[in-house]
Amino acid sequence: MVSKISLYLAFASCGLGEGLVITPGSTLTGTSWRLKLDVGREPGTWMPNDWATMGARLALSMDIEFTDGQLMGDPRQGLGLQENLVGPASSTKKINVKGGPASFVSERGREEVAFLGGGWCVQQPFDTPGAEALLRGWVDCISGAKRKDVSIESGERIFFTTGIWTDEANFKQLENDRKIIEKDIARIKNEFASLSSKGEGTGEAMDFFSKTFHAATQLRSKTAKYDEYQKLKFKLDELARMLPEPGKLAVANGISIAPRGGLCVKRKKLLGEEYHILGKMSFAPIAET
Repeated sequence: MVSKISLYLAFASCGLGEGLVITPGSTLTGTSWRLKLDVGREPGTWMPNDWATMGARLALSMDIEFTDGQLMGDPRQGLGLQENLVGPASSTKKINVKGGPASFVSERGREEVAFLGGGWCVQQPFDTPGAEALLRGWVDCISGAKRKDVSIESGERIFFTTGIWTDEANFKQLENDRKIIEKDIARIKNEFASLSSKGEGTGEAMDFFSKTFHAATQLRSKTAKYDEYQKLKFKLDELARMLPEPGKLAVANGISIAPRGGLCVKRKKLLGEEYHILGKMSFAPIAET
């Protein structure tokens, strides 16, 4: 599973990073990962009605390096260096594509796909150390690719968004806090059930006033347990927005990346730009692939 904010920002909107704090430095710098693209029709996409309607997918993998280098103009790209979706030019660093071209097998046989590189930036929606940040970036596909009715245009800039946790110590502390709260909630539920099972205690042996007092005492105890439960549930919900749901993370060098994210492409419109969902993506440590 992937955290709720990753899914919302990566898939539902491919929205601009307005109001998000740009992280000035990241332990991601200098690390290499395998980027896996899974291109195909997704619910809610604005891609043309005849694009990827047959259920086919186009899978591409490449090894990339997140550098701290500044982006430089390249006449082969013909594309701007600043992308509002990713971040300001001053905070956007360079992605290097390592190795040869990516490849896939189509109805025509094995085909190669060339990627030029791209840019990346980390955005921080939360001000809590260790909480989820957003890794956003792009790679430029200079050759294009096509498998059945799934296609990537030549010169297409492919954007990706996924969740990332780069503060290992605080990330582990938040996860430990979540485990403690979950245990406390389970304890309170058991105690509440125990109070409910006691009923009126000694039954007929109790007089009216004793029964009334016993019932009032039970009600106070249940109310206190319920209030304690509500406070813990609020804290657990807050942590759920900052941490990944149970599931496999891509982990290397103290960095954890959500198991999947979203892909989109930019399209210019008369009154501005919009982003169309292109598919899914994931990262994996190169040593594990």
